[in-house]
Amino acid sequence: MMRNRRTLIWLVAVNVLLLGALALSVLTEPTPAFGQAAAGRRGDFVMVAGTVSSGSEQAIYLLDLRSARLATVVAKSAEQELQIVDIRELQQDAQLRLRR
Repeated sequence: MMRNRRTLIWLVAVNVLLLGALALSVLTEPTPAFGQAAAGRRGDFVMVAGTVSSGSEQAIYLLDLRSARLATVVAKSAEQELQIVDIRELQQDAQLRLRR
């Protein structure tokens, strides 16, 4: 009987501790993790998968909506790394096209 009571007290204490940790995590302001932008940057990027114009490699196209930049990233499987192929300034490209 004493063992059941001790186990019950221990379980209640653990639950109170977990509830306190949950309340603390909900009530405190989260800080951005390393590598994340500060607040207000959520939803500013569009990512699309496709092929490079040569047709032999797969690419990821990243569009930054705030700066109007488009980056082409290719996965190099032999080196196990991502390589930035090109970064385009879309506003400048549009102005050059209009001048023609």
